[in-house]
Amino acid sequence: MFKKFMILNLCLVFITGCSVTTPKDPQTATNTMTRNNHDYTFDVVSGATNGKHEGIAYRGDEKWQRMMWSGRPEIGVVTGEYYFDALDFNGGYIATVTVVAENNALQLVEFDEISPQNYYAPEWANRTKRTSGYANWQMDNGRTDTTLVTIVNAMTFLEYQMMTQNSLVGEFNAPAGSSTSLRGGFEPVAKKIAPRVEKPSNLYYIGITEAIGDGLYARLAVIYNKQDQTIYDVIYDEYFDDNPEAITDSTLQQFYRQSKYHAREFEAVTQQHFHDDVNALKAAVKQHQTLDIPIENTAISPHYRALAERVYQLSQEKMSDF
Repeated sequence: MFKKFMILNLCLVFITGCSVTTPKDPQTATNTMTRNNHDYTFDVVSGATNGKHEGIAYRGDEKWQRMMWSGRPEIGVVTGEYYFDALDFNGGYIATVTVVAENNALQLVEFDEISPQNYYAPEWANRTKRTSGYANWQMDNGRTDTTLVTIVNAMTFLEYQMMTQNSLVGEFNAPAGSSTSLRGGFEPVAKKIAPRVEKPSNLYYIGITEAIGDGLYARLAVIYNKQDQTIYDVIYDEYFDDNPEAITDSTLQQFYRQSKYHAREFEAVTQQHFHDDVNALKAAVKQHQTLDIPIENTAISPHYRALAERVYQLSQEKMSDF
């Protein structure tokens, strides 16, 4: 179905980098954002936060109704120069950032964090936090009774400000009481990667996120090496809706705001080997240099094939522009 991507003239993609060290307008600090069709208003602080927040404590259903976060990618297409970096901070925590930039504009900023091996809650040791269910666990923790925010709120609010200001470096607000990871990890790793984003990357990113029905979303991102015209990496995941009632299968509603690849308990509950199947897909794509990999008898949605076709067509269109 697909031609091998070896024929793509990705070496023709030469973006001049993105100016990410000077915000468009340093005065555009905000306490609001919209993400995945939800409007957020935060109590914010401009300096360091220790995670403590004075205020009314909410519990039970009232707390659940007031807390909202969304770590899944937004629906749409993202293309541009690809950059990734990580930073070890605070004794073993790992902050990661993915940046995509094109035509001097940030197209994607996406943070995550990995807990250390000796994390105080051992079930979350050495695990990512964005869509693993960690934020759901935080919601059940008394520490969020007054803050009503999770680490995902800190990630996405910082991403929103950076995208709005078109800068990875600047004065950014944090949700009051949010994790100190924002100041200790996310801002420093963004500052670390910023000089690289000023220069062209050898890697080019094409990613598509779309709704696939039944309260699920899928993202396929393909990263190409422009120098040798090969597929460098593939990222694929399927995400559950932010509202459990939107998930058709009632047995899967417990995974709201999580993803199949990262959710800590998904495979144990469903007996689906989604994580292993995606890893096998990634390996096969890189080995054979094509997205046309059989997915029958796997936990991967058939919608993967339509996404792969769209990525292929888009790659051809992008190449014709150069």
